[in-house]
Amino acid sequence: MSESAQGAKSGRQVYEMLWHAQNSSHKRVYVLASHSHFYMENIFDTPEWKGKVLSGWIVGTAGAVRYRLPAATGPSQRAMTDVYGYLLATAAPDGSISFAFQKFSLEDLLAVNAQTPEPLVRWCYEENKQLQPMP
Repeated sequence: MSESAQGAKSGRQVYEMLWHAQNSSHKRVYVLASHSHFYMENIFDTPEWKGKVLSGWIVGTAGAVRYRLPAATGPSQRAMTDVYGYLLATAAPDGSISFAFQKFSLEDLLAVNAQTPEPLVRWCYEENKQLQPMP
């Protein structure tokens, strides 16, 4: 969304709509994204959204080239790059949802990709990364 002024504007508008929906209806809003190829939680815990933080995660760990983390990543975001895994969601009776990142080891990937040549799985796990940091 931040590749153009209009995209950034519409992204901020959608965020504000979600924030107001959460606060006016007392419903929980969770934002999940996966285009950036790393893991990060608390993605809106930034100075820009201070006081208006929605629950949000980026989980883009499914095999594409893995990006470096953005320079502004803070410790509360528990960010990781060069990982493979998935986000496990557990719904509670009160309507809340808890999320936990489940990381895959190289051994896990080799076990579930038995038909894929081991050197290819190993290369993806160890080498498939962009070394330049994101802007």
